[in-house]
Amino acid sequence: MRTLVIKTASLGDVVRTTPLLRALDGEVVWVVSKSAAPLLPRIARLTLVPAENAENLAGQNFDLMLSLEEDPGLARVAAKVRAKMAQGCFMPGRGGFTYTADAAPWFDMSLISRLDRQEADRLKGENNRSWQDFLFHMAGRRFSGEEYWIEPPPDLPTVQPDLVGIEARAGTRWPAKRWPRFEELERRLLGNGWKTIRFEQKPTIEEHIRQVARCAVVVTGDSLTMHLALALQKPTVAIFTCTSPHEIHDYGRLTKITSPLWKRHFYTTSATAAPGTAISSDEVYLAVARCLESAPR
Repeated sequence: MRTLVIKTASLGDVVRTTPLLRALDGEVVWVVSKSAAPLLPRIARLTLVPAENAENLAGQNFDLMLSLEEDPGLARVAAKVRAKMAQGCFMPGRGGFTYTADAAPWFDMSLISRLDRQEADRLKGENNRSWQDFLFHMAGRRFSGEEYWIEPPPDLPTVQPDLVGIEARAGTRWPAKRWPRFEELERRLLGNGWKTIRFEQKPTIEEHIRQVARCAVVVTGDSLTMHLALALQKPTVAIFTCTSPHEIHDYGRLTKITSPLWKRHFYTTSATAAPGTAISSDEVYLAVARCLESAPR
């Protein structure tokens, strides 16, 4: 079997798509961005194609194609690929985006939805299925908790059993993801004898993975670091302020803390602190403490 996967960005979205590799047989060709390529496993049956070279796939034959990127250029390339089973979004000819019936439950909630914006947002807010559940359905499989599959850098550091990794950063696209009480949390952790590390920008993704690997527990927003912690099988506390907690599969090790105001500020692009402020530092601290007490030593 030969499968084409088109999923280039964002880095967290690429990581959370990797469980599919555990369910696919045969050769897999994955169109990926240069920045995300180091995250994918180095296995013989997986071939990586840089996104800028995707046009070279036009006319090639595949048994299964998953076109998952809402990008006009990539959607046009996908429309030119020959596949016995094609799922996802496409842009044939000079028309706009289309997507297949099995992919509709996901793309009906997206920015390219055939529905009006209000209805698409309503569906997304009410959704209780994980991304992996949607993804596996598109591929004709059933998601059964398959783990992430990334390429960890060599010589991962030893876990420090009293170290909490704190991801206080958030991208500029959704500034409301920032939880404003990380300093309170850190002071309390330090005051109770735990150690902390604040994640910072590193020159390479491999160095960031090494940072995460050191930690016994990670506390974060809805972020790339959250996905990396899950991939490294870390007990993780994730704070959801304005994005859907339901799209993230917890693998039995992710504690989700969701703002009571998340739907009111759903995917807002404003810098409001309101949804984050509605989550107390006590609630997060207790969740982190429970993870520390039960974390493998």
